[in-house]
Amino acid sequence: MTLKRYTLAVTSAEHWNDIHGALTIDSNQDGIPDRQITCTDSHSISAVRGTYELTDDEAQEIARHPYVKWIELSLKDNRESFPEPSLVMPNRFSGDVKIYRDLDSNGPPATNPTSAELNRTNWALPRLSGITTNGEFWAGVVGDIAPKQGNFNFLYDGRNVDIVVQDSGTLQSHPEFLNDDGTSRVLDIVLDFPYYLDPGYFSVNGFTYTLADGSTGIDTSRAEAWWEDNNARSSEFVLLPEVVIPSGYNRNGAIGIGTAGANNLGSGHGTAAASLAAGKNFGLAFKSNIWAMPCVSDNVGMDIETSYDLIKFLHLYKPVNTQTGVRNPTVVNGSWGYQAAVNSSGTVRYKFTGISSTIDVSTLAASAPAGVEDMIIGFNNQVAGAYKSWSSSSRSSATNTAGDEMIEAGVIMIAASGNNNQYIGVGRTDPHRLNGVADQYFGSNDPRAEFGGQRTPTSHRDWMNPQGIGVDENTGYHPVINVGALDDFVESNYKERKAQYSNSGPGVDIYAPAEDTLAAGLPSGSYADFQRYDNPTHFDANFNGTSAAAPVVTGLVALYLQRNPGATSQELRQWLLNDYGQGVGRGLDGVGVSAGSSLTGNDLLFDQFSTSDYGASDYRWWTGQFNQRTASGSGEVQVVYLDVNAGILTNLGGITEPSIESPINNDVGVNTESLQLRSSQYIAIGDTTVSGTLKAIEMQLSVASDFSSIVWESTGVNDTNLIQTVDVQLAGFTTHYARTRHLSNADGTAFTAYASDYSVGIVSFSTLGNAPGVQAPTITSPISGTTLNQRFGIALVSSAFVSIDSEAVSGTLKAVEFEVAEDIGFSTIVFTSIGDNNTSLSQIISDGLNSSHTFYVRCRHLSNADGTSGVEHTSAFSAVVTFTTPGAALAEVGRLASIKTTLTNGVVEPVQLYEADNLLEVSISVANQNDFRSTFSIGISSTPGFKRSDYITYGIPLDRGGTRLIEKVGIKPGDKIFVSSFDPNISFLAFATRKFDKLGPDSALVHGRRRSGTLGFKPPFQINTNLEFFTAQEDSLVTVHATNQNSDSTVGMSVGLSSGGIAEFQESDYLIFGLRLAPLQDVQIDNLALAKGQSLIVRGSKPNLTFVAHSVPQDPGPSGIGTNINVNTTGNITANSFFGDGSGITGVTGVGAGVIIKDDDSTVGTAATINFGQNLTVSQISAGIVTITAADTVGVAQTANSLAAGVSVPKATQADFATVAGLATVATTANSANTANSATIAGSASQLDVDATITSNNDITAPRFIGDGSQLTNIVASGSGVIIQDSGSAVGTAGTVNFNAGLDVSPVSAGIVTITINEAPRATLAGIASEAIVAGIATYATLAGLASQANNALFANSSSFSTLTGAADTAKNLYTQFEGTFKPLPTTIGTKTTDHRYFGIGSDRSINVQGYESPYLRFEVGQTYRFTNASQQANYPIRFYYAPDGSAVGFGTTTPNQFSDNVTETGTYTEILIDENTPQHLFYGAGIGTQFGNMGNSIQVFNNDFHKVSRVGEFKNLVGLKTATYTQFYEGRATSWYMNTNLGVGNSDYVPGDRSHNVSSILQTATGTYTVNFADAMNDTDYAVIGIASGTNAFPGGIVNLRISDRTVNGYTVRVYNGIPALEDLGELSIMTLGGQNGEPTYI
Repeated sequence: MTLKRYTLAVTSAEHWNDIHGALTIDSNQDGIPDRQITCTDSHSISAVRGTYELTDDEAQEIARHPYVKWIELSLKDNRESFPEPSLVMPNRFSGDVKIYRDLDSNGPPATNPTSAELNRTNWALPRLSGITTNGEFWAGVVGDIAPKQGNFNFLYDGRNVDIVVQDSGTLQSHPEFLNDDGTSRVLDIVLDFPYYLDPGYFSVNGFTYTLADGSTGIDTSRAEAWWEDNNARSSEFVLLPEVVIPSGYNRNGAIGIGTAGANNLGSGHGTAAASLAAGKNFGLAFKSNIWAMPCVSDNVGMDIETSYDLIKFLHLYKPVNTQTGVRNPTVVNGSWGYQAAVNSSGTVRYKFTGISSTIDVSTLAASAPAGVEDMIIGFNNQVAGAYKSWSSSSRSSATNTAGDEMIEAGVIMIAASGNNNQYIGVGRTDPHRLNGVADQYFGSNDPRAEFGGQRTPTSHRDWMNPQGIGVDENTGYHPVINVGALDDFVESNYKERKAQYSNSGPGVDIYAPAEDTLAAGLPSGSYADFQRYDNPTHFDANFNGTSAAAPVVTGLVALYLQRNPGATSQELRQWLLNDYGQGVGRGLDGVGVSAGSSLTGNDLLFDQFSTSDYGASDYRWWTGQFNQRTASGSGEVQVVYLDVNAGILTNLGGITEPSIESPINNDVGVNTESLQLRSSQYIAIGDTTVSGTLKAIEMQLSVASDFSSIVWESTGVNDTNLIQTVDVQLAGFTTHYARTRHLSNADGTAFTAYASDYSVGIVSFSTLGNAPGVQAPTITSPISGTTLNQRFGIALVSSAFVSIDSEAVSGTLKAVEFEVAEDIGFSTIVFTSIGDNNTSLSQIISDGLNSSHTFYVRCRHLSNADGTSGVEHTSAFSAVVTFTTPGAALAEVGRLASIKTTLTNGVVEPVQLYEADNLLEVSISVANQNDFRSTFSIGISSTPGFKRSDYITYGIPLDRGGTRLIEKVGIKPGDKIFVSSFDPNISFLAFATRKFDKLGPDSALVHGRRRSGTLGFKPPFQINTNLEFFTAQEDSLVTVHATNQNSDSTVGMSVGLSSGGIAEFQESDYLIFGLRLAPLQDVQIDNLALAKGQSLIVRGSKPNLTFVAHSVPQDPGPSGIGTNINVNTTGNITANSFFGDGSGITGVTGVGAGVIIKDDDSTVGTAATINFGQNLTVSQISAGIVTITAADTVGVAQTANSLAAGVSVPKATQADFATVAGLATVATTANSANTANSATIAGSASQLDVDATITSNNDITAPRFIGDGSQLTNIVASGSGVIIQDSGSAVGTAGTVNFNAGLDVSPVSAGIVTITINEAPRATLAGIASEAIVAGIATYATLAGLASQANNALFANSSSFSTLTGAADTAKNLYTQFEGTFKPLPTTIGTKTTDHRYFGIGSDRSINVQGYESPYLRFEVGQTYRFTNASQQANYPIRFYYAPDGSAVGFGTTTPNQFSDNVTETGTYTEILIDENTPQHLFYGAGIGTQFGNMGNSIQVFNNDFHKVSRVGEFKNLVGLKTATYTQFYEGRATSWYMNTNLGVGNSDYVPGDRSHNVSSILQTATGTYTVNFADAMNDTDYAVIGIASGTNAFPGGIVNLRISDRTVNGYTVRVYNGIPALEDLGELSIMTLGGQNGEPTYI
């Protein structure tokens, strides 16, 4: 018994268990073999298929079972019994090819490309991106078209769409598929989807490894096990179907391995197709995900049936995308198909238009009327060794069923129509539907009843695979998109044409560019046509055929699915083929938004033998190579087209039709003036995220019901108010009609501006005249019931003033009066403008309102008595509007607020992030959560709303995953932080680093945001003018931001500090002068100290430079409770220290220089004041002495019931009454004691006139302390302490004066000490200092005005102003201490290490200075520097050069190499005096050439000119992070330049050295082509060329572009292109080079 594997399908899913169960058990069911059958593949992905081991007889028996739809040999187990699918691809052409449109005669170089090849693309992208006809982009050209420079727009990029490339495999490492981080967008379904869906299983079990591109891979065996065994998965996926993977599947054969292009792919066909759909340069969907599904001409053993099952699995079970909330849509590109063929001889069976017969292939000849022989002759052969071939069916029911199931699951399929020049019909009535010819070459015919296993179909897509899968057998609807190919060639009549090989006919849905399309290739073999410039390991290919056309459409479809991820194949087909009815999908004002194709007839598309002129009965209709073969005579076909400036059409977008809600329909007695129309709410279909935010509510009034005459409208004013006031007087006693419509912005994901229809329910009403008066206004802002995001600066806005019966009658506006109250009865008013005679319709509540509170607003208008009525009029109050203030901040230190921008919140338009309640110092962090680069802006405003000048950063680029921190922003109560971004998903977080809550409210309000302004040509912010930006009202620490809001020009900016406004400002007051800000660059300068009355001065060179300044106090105020709070208590006050008025405290012992108190010559302590009470007599001061005497005393009394005055009782057991008891140590009872200084123990103290001792465990708090303070310590004495003066002005009196570090105190001598400043180079607080903890400008600054955090270096190594500043790019920068008449630089000669700047260049020796290996040096004018080199000066004399290797450098017509001015060289040292004439940049060394050259490093000379330009010490790039040091800046100087106002043809007025540097000549070699020659050769070709010029033809306007090429060390070539573009001779020219002479990169 010979067993074979057969696959069957049951007629419906409910019969699966019956058949499968009967086969796999030993059943006795009729039509089922009487034995237990082995199932080798249950196809759990399918509801109707299974594979079993059967004999041929058993298979025939099962085929007769009524529940079995079909049975056949298993495709994956019997590949030899079925035709193999073939790639849809015509014969390839050899020879030179060229970029863009014609690769056969105008192509890029096969190898060694130049930089011109870095950014290249194919002609498909511009052809379908915004042009409906070829002539719109390639105007006036025919034949084979030369390459063309151009660009085009795009709105969509295919992100969040999965493209499956069902092909030969896709090379993962090709540059077309790489993300910015080097990872690839290409994944393999078999090997990568298991980890994509179930990562936890593989990670926990250690089945992962890191791929070459840094992404995660899984073992092949583990991936296959996951597919085939549901026990090899996480528990949540065990119920998913299993799929058997063919043996031998491997990563190298599917997508390649590594990053250098290594692969074992069967062909480069899949790689090319993937790039045309989703390549970085070659595809439309360049951000889509790419899933490889190799199964055609592959090296992994995959079959089509299983590939369909795998794609279906991926589509059904992929995880939900967290960004979109739905699963990614799946679109499959199928650039393949099945072929059938005949040999050049022999007899074959056929059926043609219903007639069946045979024909001898060797006798085929064209004839009329047309017949089967003409059809066969017209076929373009695609099978090697055959005579003619055609696109046909799979001849496998399993393959067809699997494809049907995949389509039914919702997968979108795009198929190549085929390259056989074959008629493809569609529809059940097509006369050629059953045409067929026997497959003589492969010997495999279609098993379906229509062809009976005798023929294969030739002329209808119902039978084709993949073009016909999923067809509805009842309606004939095809879900698959079938794509034909366009040729790159243009006919002499400017018509395009289909590619000669492309199949055509009504069964071809759409045509796309195909022939000579540049696509991704393989590193070697037949797909390695054009070497890449960006990665020479990789190549691109000349790709063509409908194989190329299909992925172009696939990329286009991905854009649609990005917009409509849930779209069905019907919705896609409707959009792609532009099959919409009239009026559907209208954009704004009826303008259609983009569909996916345009209808193109034979007036634009060459139709060689058209249906109208020839028809199917003419043999040429079948044999012609450029026939559309359309059903109608127009030759109209759909050609891909996408309006790149419009949104993709969708039924999900639009606006619900609004209605007029007021006045109501048929209303009467409506006022003729100030009529208010109210619209229903704006409702965007799909929400504003899809259809955009509200742009305008447009209303119209007419006296005609058809609106043929408009009396008032708000069209075009972009009013978004639901209530609008008619600002014209309407005719009285007249019927009027009102209607409205809503418009949206194009800020939804549809990128479409929609307009609703006008309201159908037109409202009519009648007007009535009115008596004189003023119309009651309405409050238009805030909107009633809203919760605001601010408490300060709330704007109240009234509707327009309306005088009833005109202002001529009722008078002009006198006042707009607002009231804001805490209650609806307006008994508690918090704001009023009544009586102010304020005529502004918009008024501001300047004070902050209570948080979390509802307020009530009303308004009224008053008129003057200047109307004919002769009296003033006051309107009624408006309807009351309510608003609620936001809640109090949860915290005022740490995190304050955050926001993540969306399309409707923060994208482009600024949105409020935070409003301050107190004076704070905050930082704002920004993070880009996108996978692409974006930009952000931040601003601070102290007024309602936001204006452009409020930006402190504007349009700052932020890379994928990038972050930025804006630090130390001072904001006061009411200041608001606004943020925005160009794209969604940019997060902003604000947090407070300091809170200034110990200041009074007046002090807090003079800080925070102080002022902002954008420079222009006129005051108050005029360019090139010193501007007093603001003057400090208190001692302040100021931060100023400068932002260049120009996108195309650099701006110079300057900042200075003045002792008192512009009048006091001197040129020496600049701390920054002429700092260049690149386009969209910002700079922050913080910790600038301003004393009260001092001013911040700013200046800029061009408009659109914005300055914003904010400040915080230098003194943050006292710590603890604060100065504004009264504290009262009856307990003790305990604290580490007490501050304030202590004058009411007595008995305090002074510390320091008070009065020494002695008791019997024993020192008691020192006091500031001594008060003597009763019974003590104090003498007058005599010779500095006073005498104290006491009254009469009584010695000891055991009992003292009553004592007269003057009797002293040292001890009394009982004192019932004592007028004076000087001391009653123990009194058991003190019934009455008028004066008792101390009663240590008193059983009863019922009558005390003064305080006794009170002991409390609580605190005592009071504004002043009065009484005994002897138990308080560390009280600073007042009065007789040491008087402290500051420069002769009294500061106060202190008990102790302590002198901190930095001050020297001499010993006491004759009662005098001398205080001197420690002259070590350190200052705690300094304007300019060698080392400063807080400093304006400091050589070494821990906290500096221009470097708020600096720990190392000359200017600052780390700071908020820059991460790398000044000359501090290395710790080896030296600044020598001044000693005597020179600054010593101890020098030795050593051996170079790899740290040496010129390691490997010139000498192998190094000059070491102060122990450092060849450091950068900085010299200053007026100083002398001595290199002491006693031991080696004879062999290695220290000298100074213009170049690091000591070679000559060109200066005009001279070429010096050594600098010797003011240089003294002896046998032990070399000394140089720096003066104003010393070059700003030199090199120190010991000779020239390979033996002595390049031993040292560079010297930066700081002369006066340098200080004027570059005191800041750093330069930022666009991002604001990377910087250039002084050294780098000056090594980036111009190494050659030339300026001439009239170069002229032939260079007639050029003289070497004239207006130039290092340019010996400029020679014209051809029209618009010049060679610039250097006087002194460069060291290398790493130099940048920058130039500007005008042409002689002034087209257009004389503007030309310069193209630089052929760089050598001796010169370079300049080509001059005008706007045509065409080469044009030069008029004026200014050009320069940077770098190249000393091997340094060009930094600036």
